[in-house]
Amino acid sequence: MFFDKYEIEMTNQYLQNGYIIRPVADLGALQWMRNNFVEIVSECLGITDFYEPEELLNYIHDRVEVKELNQFRLKVIRAFNSVSEFREMYYRVASPYLEILVGNELAR
Repeated sequence: MFFDKYEIEMTNQYLQNGYIIRPVADLGALQWMRNNFVEIVSECLGITDFYEPEELLNYIHDRVEVKELNQFRLKVIRAFNSVSEFREMYYRVASPYLEILVGNELAR
């Protein structure tokens, strides 16, 4: 076997539970994603005045009506996916764990 004890433990946990919980591998990438998400949500909601990110993220439900929620979510997802660095940053958040569980042959 080429796996060390940590990799075997993680693999067994995944096989047993169907998921693993680990610390974020790249906090800078996560912060980049959060900042871009806040910017995109602000644009989608037409917010021009400054909000603290926590305030905006914690109170989106006050600005989006239930009947408009799915359309809003799709708009945000499309906008986020169109950011060229998004896929790389998303991958970096968990890359060492993904490489252990599914291999390092992933296309980036």
